[in-house]
Amino acid sequence: MHIARITADCFVAVSVLLFPWWVTALTAVVCFFLFKSYYYEFIAAALAVDILYGAPQSRFGDSLFVVLIGALLILAVLMPVRRRMRLKSR
Repeated sequence: MHIARITADCFVAVSVLLFPWWVTALTAVVCFFLFKSYYYEFIAAALAVDILYGAPQSRFGDSLFVVLIGALLILAVLMPVRRRMRLKSR
C-alpha cells in the first residue's frame, strides 16, 4: 500500500512539472478517492503549482495562491462526499 502511495506522489510531482494544471488536479482527485486515508498531498501539489507558475491576477484579489485556494475548496467539498460514499459501501 505504501508503494502505491509513493508512486502516486511521484506521478503527481511529475505532473506538476510536465502537465497542465488540470491534469494535476484530476490526478489528485482520483488519488483522493483511491486511498483509504485522505490524500492531503494534493494540497502540497497545489502550492507547488502556485509557487512555480502562479502570478497575481486582479480578478482574484491579486492573490498568488489561486490554485491552493481552489484545492482547499475542493477538499472541503470532497471530504463529505467521500464520507457518504464510504458509508454506503459498507
